[in-house]
Amino acid sequence: MVKRITILTVGLMLSVFAAGAENVDTLFSIFRHSFGSEKNVAAQKLIDQFVQEECYDYVISDELKSDRKFSQMLVYLGMANHELNSSGFQKAIDYASMAKDMAHRDSLRWLSSCYEIMSVSYTRLGDYTSALTAAQRDFDIGKKLGDKRIQSSALNTLAAIELSTKHLEEALEFASQAVDIERELNDNQGKALAIRLGIKSEVLLKLKRPAEALACINEALEIDRKAGRIDKVGIRLSQKADVLMYLQEWKECRNTCLQALDIFDRGNQLVDKIITLKQLGACELKLKNYYAAEQYLLEGERLCKKTGFRPLLQLIQDYLYLTYKEQNNLSKALYYLECSSANKDSLSQAEYQKLVSEYKIKYETDQKEKQLANQERANRNKFVFIIVLLALFALIAIVAIVGYRLASIRKKRNDELAAVNTAKDRLFSIVSHDLKNPVAAQKQVLDFLNTHYDQIDDVTKKEQIAALNQSNNQLGDLLTNVLEWASLESGRLPYRPVRADLSAIVRNSLAMVSAQAQRKKVQIKSSIDINTFVYTDINYVVTILRNLLTNAIKYSYEEGIVEIVVEDKGTDWHLSVVDNGVGMTEEQQSRLFLKRYESTLGTAEEKGTGMGLIVCKELANKMNGNLFVHSSPGQGSTFTLTIAKPSKEQIR
Repeated sequence: MVKRITILTVGLMLSVFAAGAENVDTLFSIFRHSFGSEKNVAAQKLIDQFVQEECYDYVISDELKSDRKFSQMLVYLGMANHELNSSGFQKAIDYASMAKDMAHRDSLRWLSSCYEIMSVSYTRLGDYTSALTAAQRDFDIGKKLGDKRIQSSALNTLAAIELSTKHLEEALEFASQAVDIERELNDNQGKALAIRLGIKSEVLLKLKRPAEALACINEALEIDRKAGRIDKVGIRLSQKADVLMYLQEWKECRNTCLQALDIFDRGNQLVDKIITLKQLGACELKLKNYYAAEQYLLEGERLCKKTGFRPLLQLIQDYLYLTYKEQNNLSKALYYLECSSANKDSLSQAEYQKLVSEYKIKYETDQKEKQLANQERANRNKFVFIIVLLALFALIAIVAIVGYRLASIRKKRNDELAAVNTAKDRLFSIVSHDLKNPVAAQKQVLDFLNTHYDQIDDVTKKEQIAALNQSNNQLGDLLTNVLEWASLESGRLPYRPVRADLSAIVRNSLAMVSAQAQRKKVQIKSSIDINTFVYTDINYVVTILRNLLTNAIKYSYEEGIVEIVVEDKGTDWHLSVVDNGVGMTEEQQSRLFLKRYESTLGTAEEKGTGMGLIVCKELANKMNGNLFVHSSPGQGSTFTLTIAKPSKEQIR
């Protein structure tokens, strides 16, 4: 069987080569399904093809090609660059990862090429977290090797990521550094410099500095034209069109875009074509050529879905919404408004901010250490002839003391930053899920009412207003819980226990939820005697009890009963809120107090935030108590809070 496969493979290779077909996909298929010497021949043929396509940043010698393992790594690296140039971003990432895994750990230049491809591809796919990680590793390799070209490329990618995530000052800093490096290197006919100037132009435009942006892009355009890089000329024209759009030079912008589109069509540059189609659609919309705008934008939408280019899909759908809205085609306008909302960037801001913070700390630390090292060398050279034994001992002692103090300060600063990041990440992980639902619901209802108010009947209006009121109540609950949680985490809600009557605390809590109970016809019973004293923070208990009662009403059926019961447990009181509602499974109970718990709908489809019980649990822990639950499906739930009794001294 192996012999037969080998014969077929050789036959297929001969037929391909005899026909002069330099098809990369065919050659790669032969490479993957052949063995031994046939695999080596296919690998070298592919490498030669990739050299012609300029898929490698470094010279490929015959010695490198003859190394079997290294040549296979070069094949996957070449395929990654080939797919990147063809807008196959996910394939580019897959092949670059395979090349990275095959490369020797000491082959830093080749690892840099892999990370560069991955960072650019992840950026194009809108996965900025992965893009940032890959770009950081590429930059670190450039620093380790002292390779300015690698550092420039990584800085350019970091600028693109910061631009995409709207961190404009940081993007300008990275882009400017990359431009300065390329001006210093002054090689390769300015190819890299033109790319860096293009990114810098985009950042300057976002910072509302169009004159500087236009100067940058005109310089980049002139460099690429002189070098005869037609595909890059198209990209520069597209970038220039963005500046012209900002300046509202719509006719000149349209002509510039048409020149770029012609280049992209001939070069099969799909992603660049999508960007230009979006620009043309916007120009035609401003010029009120609605049919032309619709055609350009629909073609851009189709290509976005084909290539998986998510960052532009939502923008194109926004323009389609505006195009149909201006034509009073309300059904299509509403459809694209919903599509745009559904396709918004799903990047986890908490995770992204964490990575950005870590990188900035690392970057700033490296810069400071470099400055300190330079200063220390200068001082050493200046005083080298006057150092004596006594001064040397003194210097060593001073350096040791200063080093120890700096290390202590740095450790304290890092610990503080880590604590802040941890608190921030915990807050974002909760709020990011719960905040977007009511806000999105309110926006959708308001947009619907604003657009169709005169066309809808009173019943529908009342339904929409009721939905708006429900989402507003949900948002209010979330903000209340967030403020309480934030105050607790930041130390602005200290635990101040006092001797208090538990029956009075319960009465205050009942007043807060009475309206909710009346709407659902839920009866609340309390069997707590007057002069049931506790030693605790009254605000803590009121917050916990309010949340527990709100949940009990939410999960009770109409005309249900909620009871508040207290039991004497020696040194503690056990305060329980008991309902006869839907109850919970054991699996639901196990996830109840987790930071990523998602609230379920109530019996009347009430929505919750999922955060109230987390606040309750942390408050209970801080007051040296406990909060636990007993429940069964269909049998209701019992939430119990333990509260300390006052001691004899506290009673007096």
